[in-house]
Amino acid sequence: MNVTDGAIASEKPLPLAHNSHSIINQLSLNKHISGSERINHMPSQRITAMILSFLILMALISEGAADETTHAASEEAIERRNVFTFFGGSTHDGAEQGVTIGVQYEYRFTKLFGFGGFGEYLGGDLDTWSVGTPIFFHPYAGWIIRAAPAVEFEDSETIYAFQFGAGYEFLLSEKWGCAPEFKLIYSEGGATKVFYGVSVNWGF
Repeated sequence: MNVTDGAIASEKPLPLAHNSHSIINQLSLNKHISGSERINHMPSQRITAMILSFLILMALISEGAADETTHAASEEAIERRNVFTFFGGSTHDGAEQGVTIGVQYEYRFTKLFGFGGFGEYLGGDLDTWSVGTPIFFHPYAGWIIRAAPAVEFEDSETIYAFQFGAGYEFLLSEKWGCAPEFKLIYSEGGATKVFYGVSVNWGF
């Protein structure tokens, strides 16, 4: 009995040692896994932080630019915020051509941009009425760039068109100016018309 009891006594610590070793291994594995998870999450966290920082920076820049544009517009463009225009010239569509006259209005809501409306009549061989809603861009000095979706009425047909042009305004006084203009008119069906003429502008 003593020998057996001694053998049993000597065998009992082995499972404890084995269990301790297993627990240590498990703890090390859990630590490794948690460390790996932290490492795997770090790039996504950094990307999220970078995106948020970029959005905040863009918001601050946009706000500053908007304030500067509003301030500049209030100082430089307020005198001629509303501009009424009478224009005339010649429009060509291949062998067809005609005298063009029209009126236009622009509301200049910043130093750079404005929007409005126009109506014009293309006479001669063209015999077409056209109306549209242009957007104006004033990049520098007297330069004016104009883009406008439009609708043309020719006989009983309604044709969608797009106009794109440019001009340079010479100020004659605080309210009056004139500008040579050139524009391309792209009409539905593939026709392209060319206009060149001059406009007289009155603003306040």
